[in-house]
Amino acid sequence: MSTHPAPGASRIYGCPGAGAARPLTRNDIAPEVRAEIRTLQRLEPRRNLQLLVLLPLWGLGAAGALAHHGAVLRAAGTVVIALVLMAASVVMHEGIHHLLFHSKRLNRALAFCCGAMVLISSTAYRSLHLRHHSFEHTADDPDDIESVARKGIPLVLVYYVLLFAGTYLYFPHVALGALRAARTAGERRRILLEYAAIAAALGAAWWVAPAEMVRLWLFPMLVAAQLTNLRSLAEHGLTTGGSPFTATRSVRTSPLVAFFMCNLNLHLEHHLFPAVPWYNLPRVHALLQPAYRAAGSSVYDGYARFLLDFLRTTWSGVVPNVRLLPAHLRDEACG
Repeated sequence: MSTHPAPGASRIYGCPGAGAARPLTRNDIAPEVRAEIRTLQRLEPRRNLQLLVLLPLWGLGAAGALAHHGAVLRAAGTVVIALVLMAASVVMHEGIHHLLFHSKRLNRALAFCCGAMVLISSTAYRSLHLRHHSFEHTADDPDDIESVARKGIPLVLVYYVLLFAGTYLYFPHVALGALRAARTAGERRRILLEYAAIAAALGAAWWVAPAEMVRLWLFPMLVAAQLTNLRSLAEHGLTTGGSPFTATRSVRTSPLVAFFMCNLNLHLEHHLFPAVPWYNLPRVHALLQPAYRAAGSSVYDGYARFLLDFLRTTWSGVVPNVRLLPAHLRDEACG
């Protein structure tokens, strides 16, 4: 399959032929940089204590969402809770990678609790997510976007469906995909038990306080879903397979947004070095800048800029397996 942009799309993707150089691998990273990154894989569980601020933030959001007067206050409270829910999903992600504590049992326990808040079995998620890491941007990747549709308008439509409804489709994708991929009867049983526990807890909460659940969970979940759709699209949408440096993307954002994402906005760093805990990803990002420039990695300054380029791309025609680059990197590629 050609990876050259179609006529009229070069202003989005870069010059024809850009990125045709030899794909880089982790072995191309300078030895001293790799050595320093290895030190950043050391777990420091105490650094997770800063995540405890999510609890009072949820309380503030709940107070605003339940306010009897003031639509702005209720909307603000809903957004705060949505951000906490998004953070919970990322903490689950860290837990299934065993990056929170030295104890696997503690990692899995917290991953389950956080996953339950967003309707995901952590065992099911771990089953599919580790395959996603192993087979990134290939036909065996359970999360590969471009394997769904590979040409023109159908692929454009797939990307838009994911932008507006990706999270809702991901719920059954994780549950059914993990049950099919389960390696043992015990793993399949754990997945079913976790979903049963989530359903029971959610059903009980709705039975006891349905009006509060609408404001404290349903509305925030709808907001969190849209935020997650954009985050997920930026992570892997319009990227290039064949090299770990181009198969995913990082987005530099404000410290506040990065905190709620537990730095998972630095997704390229996570995929390159999945054993690095969330609090060390910014340091990895700084260390890898020379490699990123050499590889033509896609790194955006802000989700708004990515979204704008994404929208422009859909007007020019989506080219499969060609990565979307920010303007300054396109200029470098053409230089």
